[in-house]
Amino acid sequence: MSNPTIAQRLKLGAAAEAAQDIEKAAAFYVDVWRDAYGNGYASHGMQRIGKLLFARAIAVRDQNRLDEAIDLLVRSIELSPTSGEERAELNRLIGPEPGPNLTKQCLVYPNAARGTAIYTEAVQRAIEFVTYGGIRGDIYEFGVLAGWTAGLFVTAMRDTQFYGDLYLFDSFHGLPREKSAVDKQSYDVERGIWDAEMELPESILSQLGMSLPAHIHKMLSRIVGRDRIHIREGFFSESLKARLPTKAAIVHMDCDLYSSTAEVFQALERDDVLQDGTLIMFDDWNCNRGNPAFGQRRALREFLDRHKGRYDVSPFMTYGFNCAAFILHDNGVVPVELRMA
Repeated sequence: MSNPTIAQRLKLGAAAEAAQDIEKAAAFYVDVWRDAYGNGYASHGMQRIGKLLFARAIAVRDQNRLDEAIDLLVRSIELSPTSGEERAELNRLIGPEPGPNLTKQCLVYPNAARGTAIYTEAVQRAIEFVTYGGIRGDIYEFGVLAGWTAGLFVTAMRDTQFYGDLYLFDSFHGLPREKSAVDKQSYDVERGIWDAEMELPESILSQLGMSLPAHIHKMLSRIVGRDRIHIREGFFSESLKARLPTKAAIVHMDCDLYSSTAEVFQALERDDVLQDGTLIMFDDWNCNRGNPAFGQRRALREFLDRHKGRYDVSPFMTYGFNCAAFILHDNGVVPVELRMA
């Protein structure tokens, strides 16, 4: 069946549920939800399947298969995020962390408490925009550090019922050592704020007992399903050689430098990832005194210049002292007679 209607997909979900194929049923209900946020039939279907997954989690927990029980609880909560009983059981099974959870630590803002409040609100607003607005796609984050903003994203994804995936790109060894001519002349590189290259000290990493990407994946998969989290390790010059697989609902650029941001834009346009309504978030928009000759401001301007007449942006929000987000407009999908001059 090509392009089934919402009513047809709901019937297919109900049929799969009656046949006890709850994975297939959930997929149909979620698909409807992504197109029609708040659809009551889809919501009730997801809640029923969430309860079935919860029952399975308790059964495998009683067989001492705790990792499997945790995964089932996570999936149950994704489908019915207001369920208190499931959350309480998940927290009980996870228990106290034996070591540090870097995805809970704000390392990017001078005042951690203030940074947490600012970024949590900004990420929530971004997720609400694409979820309520029916902008289907995934979230791409370029520049992950220790996974703190990734943790904010998956939490908002779960609680707002945004069912896209999260793609994370980072070298996990800091910034590229060789800087472009533009970056070498920029204010912030010249004054040395990145002399440590944004690389986490070994004293922190040695406490994890695993690689940093594995740690991030483990911690985030306690919030959303592990199959929804994709990590590509390596500098962008290597990790972006492989195709970006899906349309972007949100692109979060936390890559500090002009050259890194420009590399990301080149990959986004090469793979036709952007769409009308994609939200582009810049974590370093006001670096270099906000001068458009440098940093992320320059990279965005060059991208728009390359696609003059097709792409444009509107401001969505600013947050903190350094960040801004824009809605991307694809004029190619708007009839000529309706386009703005």
